Amino acid sequence: MKVNVNMYDDGSFDIAAGRIRLTDCFPGVDGRPLRPVHVEVTRGSGYCQASYTLGSQEGLSSTKSRRIVIRIADATDGAGMAISSELHGFPAAPHWFYPLFQARAESFRSVYRQGFGMGAATGLVAADRLAEQPSGRTESYGLAVLGSEDQYLNCYADKHDTYVHGYRLQTFGGEEGETVLSAGFRMERVPLAEGAGVRLPDIVLRGFTDLEPALSAAASSIGAAMGARTHRKPAYHWCSWYYWYHRFSHRLLREYLPAFSSLGPSVPLQAVQIDAGYFPSAGDWLESNELWPDGLGPAFADIADSGYAPGIWIAPFMVGNRSHLYREHPDWVLRDSAGLPVIEWRCYNEPKAWGYADEEYYVLDTSHPEAMNYIRGVFRAFRGQGALLFKTDFMLWGIQDSAKVRRHTPGLTSVQYFRGLLEAIREEIGEESYWIGCIAPFLPFVGYADAMRIGDDVGAEWNGKPFGPENMIRQVSGCSYMNGLLWQNDPDAVLLRDFHIHMNGSELESLALLQAVSGGAIYTSDPLHELPSDRLELFRMLAPGGGSVRPRQPLLHEGRREIVFTHVWPEEGKALIFVFNPSSEPMTEQYDLERLTGEKAWYVRPWKQEHEPDRSAGSGPIEKLLVKLSARGSRLYLAALRSPPDGEAANLWMW
Repeated sequence: MKVNVNMYDDGSFDIAAGRIRLTDCFPGVDGRPLRPVHVEVTRGSGYCQASYTLGSQEGLSSTKSRRIVIRIADATDGAGMAISSELHGFPAAPHWFYPLFQARAESFRSVYRQGFGMGAATGLVAADRLAEQPSGRTESYGLAVLGSEDQYLNCYADKHDTYVHGYRLQTFGGEEGETVLSAGFRMERVPLAEGAGVRLPDIVLRGFTDLEPALSAAASSIGAAMGARTHRKPAYHWCSWYYWYHRFSHRLLREYLPAFSSLGPSVPLQAVQIDAGYFPSAGDWLESNELWPDGLGPAFADIADSGYAPGIWIAPFMVGNRSHLYREHPDWVLRDSAGLPVIEWRCYNEPKAWGYADEEYYVLDTSHPEAMNYIRGVFRAFRGQGALLFKTDFMLWGIQDSAKVRRHTPGLTSVQYFRGLLEAIREEIGEESYWIGCIAPFLPFVGYADAMRIGDDVGAEWNGKPFGPENMIRQVSGCSYMNGLLWQNDPDAVLLRDFHIHMNGSELESLALLQAVSGGAIYTSDPLHELPSDRLELFRMLAPGGGSVRPRQPLLHEGRREIVFTHVWPEEGKALIFVFNPSSEPMTEQYDLERLTGEKAWYVRPWKQEHEPDRSAGSGPIEKLLVKLSARGSRLYLAALRSPPDGEAANLWMW
């Protein structure tokens, strides 16, 4: 679908993709529209450009001419348009610069918003629900897709290595009011080189007739521009956190390893990862506490001797106030504008975080050369001791707006400092190590992480706050388009146990299948050797195949309550169809198989032979599939084009 742009002599412009329109578009700075003293507009074949000369009312101190140039031209790949922006004559960057500021968004029925990082709201929001958002405002980061039935306008930037890139939709006047869209870059008032212009990343505008291809195209483009790491086999490992939490120990590890190895048939785990709880205080990563009296080196050796890759959890930005690191180097932590340590966590009441004594948690200032050398040394030491899987947590702490904090060495944006640490970590752990980002900003991490946690922690009960699965469910669907294009999605741990759990077997099975069919990393923290045989068989069945597989969500644009994932292999004549009802009410739906799979008729049977087949899933090929689901229930179907699926699905990807 073609995108059209009209630029007017006053420097404003309109954007149209089918019925969807952005009108009265104009640049803005720090929450205000530009007030140029002069505008010069030029037009040519495939482009239009406006040069805005600014006056003193912009609040900038330089006496030199300050200009902003907006150029809208055919995108380099020939698909859609690209908005490029340049700032000239600015002694320092603004806090926020918006190539599009409060443009009127017209004739759209939905917006697909992307959360900034793990756990943030991602997914489809109906236009008539925007007014219900806090302050009537909806934030999206990296991309935003406006939709109207079969027409979609996708807006995104390819490069996220310098600035936070965000979209804001704000509705005034309730459901029938006006919605405006602002798209911009957080530049954080960093100094700019004398006389040098600054070019911001292009904002690409592309038209589509379906939502899912729009999202995949954006992820493909971003992944290519940022060097996404998508070559690794998806992780399949055991993590110590979600059963023992911070109380796992070397003694327990020595009990678990031989028990895991003796399971029959074997469980093909790739790695065993030690999570938080091994250190005396956050920041003192190379010191071990009473649970690991011999240190982590011998623990890594035990894991490797059992045939698994050793893994470790670390929060590189986290510094406890009682740590040796802080007591000996208080100048290594980030400071606020008053010169006080930036406090991300306060633990003044019970319970203290993870049972530690620290009352406050600070942020390591990686602009300090000695602090950077220290954290480099930590990763170097763990890698030298044999660690091959690294889970870095609380990474959002590293995106601290440079306009609001004091760094030891100022002059860069938060994203530049953040990616500087990512580069250092990858250098120390090597290309061969598998890296999972957690509680992290998504797009600034592209190019370094092999896997990315997308949802909040899961816990032992469905309605547990804050550890229920609702956020994970939403994020698995909302972030599915990233999988295999930016990294492998990590939905969080699969819960399998039938003890110390408040969820029933059907609920656990539904969540496990959802996580597996989503096609990314799979792991558990349950004691595998204590699981009943059917739960262990399920975990074997969930083991990833040879590479990341991204499901289709053919009904994503409808904003339905259920999640429908499909995998289709037309060359093999087979498919997987998964339907999940996360609601607290039963549901019955009939689906057109051609709409779900692209093929009209299939032989279909439930994954579990003991499941009573739905009436529509008979012995012959069918065109409609009737699905009846209990509350929080799911159904997985195996489908074949030429003959009924035979054999049991011993593994999800091989049957």
